Amino acid sequence: MQNFKIYLAVTILLFSFMGCITSNEVAFVTKSSLGLDFDTKPATVSIAYDRIEGYIGPRYDNGALPPVIASIKTDGKILNPHIKQIYATGAAATNLAMNDSSYVKAPTDFSGDKKLMFFGTSTTTGIKIGFTTNVPDSFVFGYKRKEFSFIPLGNTKVTSNGTERIIDIYPSVLASIDTGVSTSTPTETSFKTNQFFATGEAAVELSKDRTLKNQIKKETKNAFETYESALSEQQSEALIILRCFTKIKNDQLPDLWADADRHNLFYDSIIYGQLLEKYNQALAETDAEAKLTKIRILRSIYADEIGNIDGSTPTRKHMLQAHGRFVCEQTK
Repeated sequence: MQNFKIYLAVTILLFSFMGCITSNEVAFVTKSSLGLDFDTKPATVSIAYDRIEGYIGPRYDNGALPPVIASIKTDGKILNPHIKQIYATGAAATNLAMNDSSYVKAPTDFSGDKKLMFFGTSTTTGIKIGFTTNVPDSFVFGYKRKEFSFIPLGNTKVTSNGTERIIDIYPSVLASIDTGVSTSTPTETSFKTNQFFATGEAAVELSKDRTLKNQIKKETKNAFETYESALSEQQSEALIILRCFTKIKNDQLPDLWADADRHNLFYDSIIYGQLLEKYNQALAETDAEAKLTKIRILRSIYADEIGNIDGSTPTRKHMLQAHGRFVCEQTK
């Protein structure tokens, strides 16, 4: 979240200086990176995922916003990952989100004043695989993707109930990539990718594709299910930790906090240092009751951090599991 705020602030500042962003333009950007590292010697698996999405554009008096849509999906497999990503604006974005076969048309009359627009994508991906007797024993996969559009709004005259008015139109762009890896034997290893990039009427026509529409709907549904499942699983792991935590002695707290920090369970990186500082201050207290009161506060801060679950971070469940084993072992 912090990285997104910084990125968005920098983007806004950059375009403000350039004099580009006004209520007549829309800037829409996504940036994704995924890394997988698997090795059998020693047996380790590392997975990293980073995603930034940003949107700057006008909001109308009736609450309307120029439509955009972006999604990324990975199947989570270690040795044979599969990634799909979609980016769309305007009518193309609306069509992808529609539940039926109806669709919105794109303007095809190339007339009137012209303004320069930009739409671009950049993709870097690659694999490195090591084999021992036709069996993969090391695997490194990297995927990096950027998509950016800066599009001035158009306008057209429409007549409704005998009244003529001018409405804004957000042009359509559409980009998609579908890439996958297969690692069975050295001779059968493959790396496949399918990518397309379109604007205007071509983007709108492609957005009618039922496969793409179904992908968006499935990903939206899966996102909610994944979020709810992650909340439930994290809550269960947090409860296990907190039950064991009630048996932890005060002099065990620094080790506990250190392990929580190693597993990135504190939502703010400075909390671990603050806990240690305040713990040492509590130990320096000459009044026994004041010392216990301060330590109880520190125990409460730790418990709040453990209980602060986040459905948007499914990997937190595994961090809680690992930390939970450490906490419960300290009570034996």
